[in-house]
Amino acid sequence: MNTALFAVALRYNALYIPSPITAPSAKPMSESLNDFLGAIGGLGYTVDEKLLHALEHLPADMLRDMAAEAARLSHTDLNWTPLVKGWLTPTGETIGDHIVTSVANSLPENLRGPGTTLHCGHFIPEGSFPIERYKGCPFCGQLFEHSSVIFTGRGSKRTVLTVWSDSDLNGLKERLMASPVPLDATQAESLKTLIKEYGIDNSSPTPAMKETALLCIDALTEAGLAREAIRYISSPADILRYLWYKKTGLPHIVRPATLVERAKASTGYQWLPDYTERAADAAKIKKAELRLKYDRKTCRTVADWLETVQMPTEAMCEAMHPYRGMWVRAIRALRLAEYSRRPAHPKLRELIDRFYRSDYDVWAGGLEAEMLAGESAKALKRLKERPGVFARSLFAAMLRLGSPETLAAFAEISTKVPLRLILPLASYAESYFRSDTSRGVHLPGGRVVNIPANPLTANYTAKQLKEMAEAVRKTALETAAAHFAAQTAQGSSIYIDPALFNIPVPVGDRSETVHDKAGALQGQRFKVDGDHVRLFMEWGRGLPAAHIDMDLSCKIIYPDHEEDCAYYSLTVGGATHSGDIQRIPDNVGAAEYIELDIAELKRLGAKYAAFTCNAYTDGNLSLNMLVGWMDSAYPMAVSDDTGVAYDPSTVAKAVSIASPNLAKGLLFGLLDVQAREIIWLEMAFNGQTIGSLNIKNVKALLDKLSAKISIGELLLVKAKAQGLTEVADPAIADEAYTAASALDTTLISSLLN
Repeated sequence: MNTALFAVALRYNALYIPSPITAPSAKPMSESLNDFLGAIGGLGYTVDEKLLHALEHLPADMLRDMAAEAARLSHTDLNWTPLVKGWLTPTGETIGDHIVTSVANSLPENLRGPGTTLHCGHFIPEGSFPIERYKGCPFCGQLFEHSSVIFTGRGSKRTVLTVWSDSDLNGLKERLMASPVPLDATQAESLKTLIKEYGIDNSSPTPAMKETALLCIDALTEAGLAREAIRYISSPADILRYLWYKKTGLPHIVRPATLVERAKASTGYQWLPDYTERAADAAKIKKAELRLKYDRKTCRTVADWLETVQMPTEAMCEAMHPYRGMWVRAIRALRLAEYSRRPAHPKLRELIDRFYRSDYDVWAGGLEAEMLAGESAKALKRLKERPGVFARSLFAAMLRLGSPETLAAFAEISTKVPLRLILPLASYAESYFRSDTSRGVHLPGGRVVNIPANPLTANYTAKQLKEMAEAVRKTALETAAAHFAAQTAQGSSIYIDPALFNIPVPVGDRSETVHDKAGALQGQRFKVDGDHVRLFMEWGRGLPAAHIDMDLSCKIIYPDHEEDCAYYSLTVGGATHSGDIQRIPDNVGAAEYIELDIAELKRLGAKYAAFTCNAYTDGNLSLNMLVGWMDSAYPMAVSDDTGVAYDPSTVAKAVSIASPNLAKGLLFGLLDVQAREIIWLEMAFNGQTIGSLNIKNVKALLDKLSAKISIGELLLVKAKAQGLTEVADPAIADEAYTAASALDTTLISSLLN
């Protein structure tokens, strides 16, 4: 069984069966098939009729292998033991217990009094921590014992699986390659697997996004087909992106200075006196990691790529200019000056000569000069030369050059702008054209920061700014309608699931976690089935025993104050923590939980509960860390003997921290207490604890997502432009868009292409 393809299919609620699917069998269901259905039922899955008929023809050993792999992908083989047994009943530990224990451990043994010395060497005085409730040391947070037993089958919902074959996975590969929006980490991980298994050739779709083309370049280069990779390279920027991807693992270019600053900020224990010195050491280590060194094969490959790029030399120099400092380092490390002297590289020789002499004009520099000088006609003429840049700078141009003339110029070229750049204009215009509020901006690496309003908004009245926002939205929606009108409708009727009106169009959101179950779009809401939500975090599997302290926390947000359920406050109104593990056991990892009582939170008047994880020790979040939440209409169990509370059938969302990650902390969900819904969010932030979470940034992210056009709204624009009649039954619609289809790139591709 191909486990890699099996994992990809399961992310899309399907089971991969490579053998041909034959006609339904009339024979009764076999015992092995019954066992298989029972096994995946305990994981929270069931099968549709098509998959059931396919499974009837599989041998017993293959069914066993598939059940075992589904269990592994549901993380049943991990250590889910927390620090406290039966942790829903608080242990009653206080800061006083820690103080008493600290004092006792500083005294000679003959002066300590009665108590117990644990495996870690710490002495726990009698009358302090109730050590019979712990699976490890309550003082240092070291876990001593672990259990391989988990709960299964307690969930109230089942995910329906269908069957996928090689043709389905190949189709997914082509859709991912053709996606008109950047792939999130889950999609990118799937595409890398599919390219490795099925390869790419001249018949494969041309990637619509640079980050997607990067994966193709990497796959071909790794396969020794670097010459063929040139078809995915249209600019020196693509080459630099590839080189930096191989160096850092990041699909987009983050400048070295930013990575160094992130390394300094990720240094833990910021309250210690030697923090500045350790931060400086972290910066030195990161700088050493970022030093460029290439073998001759890579040098020759890059020289050949630059020689064969179908782009004028001056345009290549201009494309290299925004990252001039990085290119200077790369040229030196790649020995390109040496290769430029060879007869086979005349274009490379001219390129390096002109680049070093700065013998080229920079289009963006000319635009900036004209904008600052107020030369509206020249600036607008220049902007019309590059429609994509015009769309990205439309708001600022309106404030500086005047709204009517800027919008009139933009209307002339708006049909040349990709729809993925048009939609954000309609979504963000209202928040941009305000002088009294800040905006949330998603930076590379996942962080969201607040930036103040454009200073030029102070030159306009509130009425003028509102008129600008309305004019932009009208222009953007008219452009979107023209886009759809130019397409050929697939019929005369359309079904739009009401749930799609609550899911923003996924443009501009870069998810950097890998979804282990079906994916989700930022801003998507999940109804909670029962009265409790159980957060979970697992980390450290495969690592030796060490002080690697990751913290699961929850911030309860009230109208007038906030409360934290975290390692320093294990029990607050409506929330209970399973205990703070600071040191992981050898090779098996560790787990923490938080139980939220929605009824109690609602009674107390809470508005939201924010789910976060943080790296308390040095560095970023632990790679392969798993976080998510569980909920069920049925009661979810907690073991009184081990404290284990994990049940894959109750897992609503589980994501893994992808490699690499630049986050010290991550917000991964927000419970709307009154609505009993969980909003899927992904917001990285800096800091060792949940105390570093800026609620203003969370609000800015929510405002940004709520301002975005929903998939449902976009489909209404499409229906009106194409004259489609909206119907209430997907079975009779020529085009049916369900909530489930929102998670497939096919929907987004069909709308934005």
